[in-house]
Formats: sequence, structure tokens, C-alpha cells
Amino acid sequence: MGAVLVLLLGACGDAGEVPDLGAPVGNGGEVVATEPGTQDTAAMAPPGHEPAEVALLDAGDEPRTALRLSAQAGDVAQLRVTSEREVSGDAPGSVTGGLPPLTLELEVLEVDGERLEVSLTIIEVATDDQQLAAPLMEVEGLLEMDDRGRVHEVSAAVETGDADAAPEAFDAAWLVLPELFDVLRLLPAFPQEPVGAGAVWTVEQPSLLPGPVWEVATVTIDQFDGQRYRLRTEATYEPWQEWLDWQQQAAQDSEDIPPPALREFEGSGTGELRGSLGGLVPDHASRSREMTAVAELPEGGTVQSTMQVADRLERS
Repeated sequence: MGAVLVLLLGACGDAGEVPDLGAPVGNGGEVVATEPGTQDTAAMAPPGHEPAEVALLDAGDEPRTALRLSAQAGDVAQLRVTSEREVSGDAPGSVTGGLPPLTLELEVLEVDGERLEVSLTIIEVATDDQQLAAPLMEVEGLLEMDDRGRVHEVSAAVETGDADAAPEAFDAAWLVLPELFDVLRLLPAFPQEPVGAGAVWTVEQPSLLPGPVWEVATVTIDQFDGQRYRLRTEATYEPWQEWLDWQQQAAQDSEDIPPPALREFEGSGTGELRGSLGGLVPDHASRSREMTAVAELPEGGTVQSTMQVADRLERS
């Protein structure tokens, strides 16, 4: 059964059941495992993905500075990533999950004016599940971004390597990757205009996790000395209606069971970023989100569920 939101399926499915968004993950690239010894590549941004829309509301105090990433080819940064999520609702008990703790390495491959090409590799996975850790360590990711921090394209490849490896392991790895790239949305997106302490801007972008939602984050510069910054974020979430309509139409075209119909939804989140200009990534970024949804099931009746998500990035 396709899901309106991952959180809905998490509440009405069995614990540990893998939610199915019922669609390719991005740009027509479907995320699947391949035969051992081959490489599978897929785009990880949502279909029709555009860079985050950034709109300045208040330029803040003087002096003002244009916030930009300052990177050169060969620059390397490491990030520790943690993500936890818990789903509760009408189903008995709750579902917990999220990414295993990861350490990422980002390397700037090329700088062309305002555009940066950045490779992403996973160099450590803190889990006892080697069936999951092994394929994750084979991930080769690529970020196309600009010097304002906006991601234009995200893609990844997994080299299956060992011919004896279980296909299920690579299925699991592919399911983790969208979560990883969702966490990377914690990286800041700066406005075009120069700003100072107290500046406020909005960042709008779609996300497929924890469900197809549209995020509007209001970013405020709490502290800024011309070099080091601390940003505070407050976000609201709305259903990504275009994606939900696509799901419903795809189910009709395939004569499949339609996904639950969303009837009520609310979501909000807060976050903090600390870092300094000149770095590719912030020193610290964290985000907490809570989303509640009520959906009507195809067989009748409704289901309500709430998902709480906590993400954190720390520069090594």
C-alpha cells in the first residue's frame, strides 16, 4: 500500500515495516538494488526539484556581509550525522528508527564561479548490522550546489562489490540514502543580499521525508561578528499537494490500491546552526520536527499518527 506520509504508514504498519512512497525517488531515477558486482546510480532530489527559494525579509544591522561558502578544489570536511525518529498513533505501540550514526567526508571536486561540485562518501557507520554498514561504506555521492549553500542536485551510486552480498543489504542501503540527504537539508541556504546581525530570511523547499511535504523555514541571525554566525530556524510544513496528486493518479493508472487520503495535517520544527564564513559546512546544525496527520484509509476509517524527528550534524 502506498503511503500518503511515511509517518502514516509507520503508525499503521508493523514495527520495522519499510514505508513505500510509491514513486521514483527523483528525476526519473528509481532506487533499486542491482546485481552483485555492478553499480546502481539514482538521483536523490525530488522530481522537479529546484534549489531552495530564499527570500530576504530583514537585512539586519550594519555592518552587513554577503554570506557565501568559500571553498577551493581539494577542500575536505567531515561531518558526524545522527538522526532519530519516533512514530506513535492509532496502532499499538510506536515505531522508532532513523539513520545509524554516520561520519561523512565531503570533498570539493571543482569550483566554477558560483557553482561547487562536492563528493560525499560515508567513512564510518556506527552499527552492529554489517549487512547495512557494508553497502553504505560503498556509497559514492555527488552534490551540485552553489556558494549560497543551495543544493541543485544530489545523486548517489552504490558499488555492490562482493558477489556473495545479500541483495536485501543493498535494498536497505538505498532506503537509508534518502534519509541521509534529507538530513543534509540542515546545511544553511543564504540570501543573495548582504546581511547583518538580526537579519531574517525564509527558505522554501520540498522534501519527501518524513513524507511529501513543503518546508518553509524562517531563519534569523542571532549572532554575527562578521565571521562567526549563529542562526536560529523556525519551520512550518504543509502537504506537498502536487506529489500527493501524483500518487493518487499513479495508483489509478496502475489499478493499484489507492494510498490513504490525507484529511488533516500540521507540522512544525525548530533548529540552530553555528559556524563561520569560509567553511564548506557549519560547525553544528540541529533540527527537531513534529508532524501529525489524519488520513482516510481506502477500506474505510481513519488513522492518526505523529512523527517526531531529531537530526544533528557536527563537524569533526
